[in-house]
Amino acid sequence: MALKIPGLVIFILVAFGLTAQDKATYRIEYICETNLIKKNRYDGLNTLYFSEGRSLFIHNDFPKETQFLGSFRDSRYPPGIIKGDREGLPVYMDFNLDTMIYKTDYFILSNQNFILSTEIPKIEWVIHDLQREVAGFQTRLAVGEFGGRIYEAWFTEEIPVPFGPYKLNGLPGLILEAFSRDERVSYYFKSFQKIDGRGVKIGPPIDGREMTMEQLQEYLITDLYRAESVGATHDDPHPNWTIEKSKWTIFGDYKKIRTTRREPIKLSR
Repeated sequence: MALKIPGLVIFILVAFGLTAQDKATYRIEYICETNLIKKNRYDGLNTLYFSEGRSLFIHNDFPKETQFLGSFRDSRYPPGIIKGDREGLPVYMDFNLDTMIYKTDYFILSNQNFILSTEIPKIEWVIHDLQREVAGFQTRLAVGEFGGRIYEAWFTEEIPVPFGPYKLNGLPGLILEAFSRDERVSYYFKSFQKIDGRGVKIGPPIDGREMTMEQLQEYLITDLYRAESVGATHDDPHPNWTIEKSKWTIFGDYKKIRTTRREPIKLSR
């Protein structure tokens, strides 16, 4: 038997319950494994902190500094750039305000990473009867779609909070493990514990360029025209470039619409 619960309903029920929980800070560690075009920059240790309806997810092993890779002389390693991030590309959620603030290293030609704010994603999960034990916790299977991928998430109602790895959220218990069915993204449980929250600040990223999605689109389209003025162009990355499939299609969408209009237009996403 499967139970389908809209993400918005889950959000309302769980967020209301959070007001009664203690003010302790908890930490769950995951091991992330990906098979993405962007290579393995998300891989390794990932950490989620949460307290009082707020969470902070960090890619601990993401490069801290910008790195230049390869050379024109060695075809095995073509030249490229990995944009580093000292904060580990954090994802911050505040269920009290229905707000998600996250950082992206998209658009390699910018010398800064972008900080974007939006509502918390509402995932329509289907909860199944299938159960299994993960590190001593009894978990249930939930299946939902996020970022163009279908995830099988194992959550435990023994820890009744709606958090999970990366941007996965909205179940009536903490997600301990999650796997995309296309085998591109996997999160394995490593550890869970209550910690001294005095040394942890659960807050949004601060080291980057704050923008709305509309402002980012304007910035990118302006740079597209700059590139085209010197005979170059910008194209969208591969659909499997990052965790969210086909996340960045701003250039392609704009070019398609531009063919029918002369004036620059704004895209909504």
